[in-house]
Amino acid sequence: MSVASWLLSKWTGAGQQDPSTYKGAIDGNFAVAQQIVAAFAPQQQATANMTIQVLAGNVLDGGLLVINAAQNTGTIVAPVTYPRIDRVVIDQRTGAISVVTGVENASPVAPAIPAGKLPCAQILLQTTSTVITDLMIDDERTLASISKAYADATYVTPSGTVANATTAANGVPAGTIIDFAGTAAPAGYLACPTASGGTQVVSRTTYAVLFAAIGTTWGAGDGSTTFGIPWFPADYASVQAASNVGTETTGNVVGHNHTFSGSGSFTSYGAGSATGELGANYGNGTFLETVGVSVSGTVGTTGGGANLAAGVRILKCVKY
Repeated sequence: MSVASWLLSKWTGAGQQDPSTYKGAIDGNFAVAQQIVAAFAPQQQATANMTIQVLAGNVLDGGLLVINAAQNTGTIVAPVTYPRIDRVVIDQRTGAISVVTGVENASPVAPAIPAGKLPCAQILLQTTSTVITDLMIDDERTLASISKAYADATYVTPSGTVANATTAANGVPAGTIIDFAGTAAPAGYLACPTASGGTQVVSRTTYAVLFAAIGTTWGAGDGSTTFGIPWFPADYASVQAASNVGTETTGNVVGHNHTFSGSGSFTSYGAGSATGELGANYGNGTFLETVGVSVSGTVGTTGGGANLAAGVRILKCVKY
């Protein structure tokens, strides 16, 4: 976007400008301010309907400048029984907008701002609403947060803390797995489930930053609104992956055999011979004999169905 030179407009008093200079100063100043003032500005559609438009705006994702064109919300449905306040929010990494639906109430309140999102606007809806106009929209942009969000996620204060521990715990990126000594996940983290196969799913909207980091690696959820979070079967250790992150290994040991052998003797009565007799002849060709024997074979199995290392149990958590 092209810019102009800033010139303080002055219509009256000392330094009063002539009409031509005054008009040029106003035009130039709006050109200077437009990029910041209009960024992500919420407004009704040119032909009002049950959507709103959010003007173009930029966010900084790490060292990458993400440029967003104007965006429209999806169709917003009017409440049925009581008024409702919906909230339009901006993803602090991508700049994409989404709508958080509030709860109908005689005295409605705005829904909470999800982690990883920035406030854009509140929309007060009545049961009779058929279009959304500017009078129903409250602008609640805090554009400083667009830069602050990145600072919080990147820089640690001298005391070792950050200003917003919910969206950034000392600069830990979303998707990081930690071992935690408590029984419940700390703020900004989710406890990893012990059931395999991505059976625990969470919202792709509420945990948009985590979803952007890991996608459907640990389960696709319902395929549109939810996704699986990292899981670790109870008593199993985590191992380094090649290209198969999120899959379960099978216990294995180096192939080997267990064998045994032995020898002994026993005394029996059997058919003897002149050369083979070892004892007295008991008649009828029967002699007392000592017979040598040997045996060999394999031993039976013992143990469980997998090889588990001895260790101490600890809670695994994932940063969102």
